[in-house]
Amino acid sequence: MLDRGSSGRCLRDIQRAVFARSIAPAPWPATTARLLLALVIIAGAGAVAAGALRLHSASRTPTPSHP
Repeated sequence: MLDRGSSGRCLRDIQRAVFARSIAPAPWPATTARLLLALVIIAGAGAVAAGALRLHSASRTPTPSHP
């Protein structure tokens, strides 16, 4: 299991790998490409969080009993 230190190092390494290049592999200016990539990463993290919350709430919903 990851602790906060290793998670922070992982995020730092991802940030270095993604945002450190001065030339983005896209036909737009580098700043636009970086902003678009950041939005995609944020949207993905939000989707994962929403899915986790949905699964968590689904597991806590009681099963209806039939008399």
